[in-house]
Amino acid sequence: MGTMSSLLGSISGGMAILACIALVVMMLFVTVDVAGRDFFTWPLRGSNEIVGLLLIIAATWGLGLCQMEKNHLRILLIYDFFPRKVQLVLDLLAYLCCLAASGIITWQVILLAIKYQGMPMVNRSPTLGLPLAPFMLALAFGFGWISLVLLMDIYKSIRGVLKK
Repeated sequence: MGTMSSLLGSISGGMAILACIALVVMMLFVTVDVAGRDFFTWPLRGSNEIVGLLLIIAATWGLGLCQMEKNHLRILLIYDFFPRKVQLVLDLLAYLCCLAASGIITWQVILLAIKYQGMPMVNRSPTLGLPLAPFMLALAFGFGWISLVLLMDIYKSIRGVLKK
């Protein structure tokens, strides 16, 4: 499991770097758009679309690393008072709920991307005419990846519950 964990960690780290790059590009587009609109009365055409589409990568591709490092929000008001085995069971339940949600999102977004591929006129952004299906697949990939990471966490939690 150590090799699989390190592989997932490496790929998650790379995806998080790409999410950061997407965030920087979004920042540049917004800065140029605002500066162009306020100082030169020339806004950057389609910047809202590009920022919105890049937000898909910026928001979802870092989720896997966040889950692996457990850098997400947790309310530990009473959690810390439970024995370790109960904590592992609670973690397992949380991971299962998150896996169900991310799995459903992945599945539905893939179906939507397939539907968009069959409708070329709907598959385009309104201003720039960028195809939406690749961004839908990027969204599905982000949620699919966190589903994979959650599966690993579920496996570790089950092993922890059974071991103790």
